[in-house]
Amino acid sequence: MDRLGTDTLGARRIAPEGGAVIGDRRVPWGAGPTRTLVMACLAFLAGCAVAPAPARPPSPAHLQPPGIEGIASFYSNDFAGKLTASGERYDPHKLTAASRRFPLGTRVRVRNLANGRSVVVLINDRGPYLDGRLIDLSERAARRLGMLKRGLAKVLVRVIR
Repeated sequence: MDRLGTDTLGARRIAPEGGAVIGDRRVPWGAGPTRTLVMACLAFLAGCAVAPAPARPPSPAHLQPPGIEGIASFYSNDFAGKLTASGERYDPHKLTAASRRFPLGTRVRVRNLANGRSVVVLINDRGPYLDGRLIDLSERAARRLGMLKRGLAKVLVRVIR
């Protein structure tokens, strides 16, 4: 045996009461400041561990927020070629809209509540400025919703992105 309590094959001697024998001293298992420090570090690291959030699949349409109901109107062709708030020219043949409620560049789905038709438009202008109106649609978008003849329609607007 050497002074660390190991025999010639490198095995440590075990004291009858438990623990190890190092030289002439018996050291109980896990005694000393090293074990305390290791345990404190492990406890700290365990407290910092965060389980990753599980990936959630996209919500089905019937579980998504319902959107905003309001009255839609459509732009007059008198505005064709004039600058919009986004800096592009109004084109009645594009699927665009004006809204004060949604940020410029937002795509929204507009659904006519009377007939169920819907269209996706890009918000590229500000307006309408009449009380009670939620969105002003381009002529093409209004045609797709089937509201050209009447001029107004009750709609549901839901943000796409």
